[in-house]
Amino acid sequence: MSHIELKLATPWTIFTEKMKKLFEGDKDITVTYNDDDIPMIKVLVDSQDKYEALVKLLPTMKEFGNVKVLINVVPSNKTKTRRELLDTLFKDNPVFSTILTSMTHADIEATYVMFKPKIASYFADNLQNPWGYNNELYADIAREVFSDQAGIMFSTDMEERD
Repeated sequence: MSHIELKLATPWTIFTEKMKKLFEGDKDITVTYNDDDIPMIKVLVDSQDKYEALVKLLPTMKEFGNVKVLINVVPSNKTKTRRELLDTLFKDNPVFSTILTSMTHADIEATYVMFKPKIASYFADNLQNPWGYNNELYADIAREVFSDQAGIMFSTDMEERD
């Protein structure tokens, strides 16, 4: 007599399997499940249009009795280079100039995000200014905002480009 090993699955793993099956033939969508700290279904999406549709249509959480499973739709960006991501981020910004890349002496790609030679003035309780404003180059502000990005340099362009 043969012996059959019986496997039992939780409702949320069955739901995950259903989602995987639903998108199985779509090369732009990958469904994974992670239950490390918080049960989560992650949906990685390569297409921007499909990402926008899934963000609007999928629930952000699914309840199975007393278990809540998060559903996180994430653009994978696995086909985009760092330069493409930066270009997407800054392309419509009126103070952005261009992006340059070059190889350093250590054979590491350096990406230079160039801003127009303009000054940003913003309120900052600056006692050295009668109105309390600070004045900085946009490149200096970007350098502080994106401080943890190794290999990305924020600079001021020498001339304005159209």
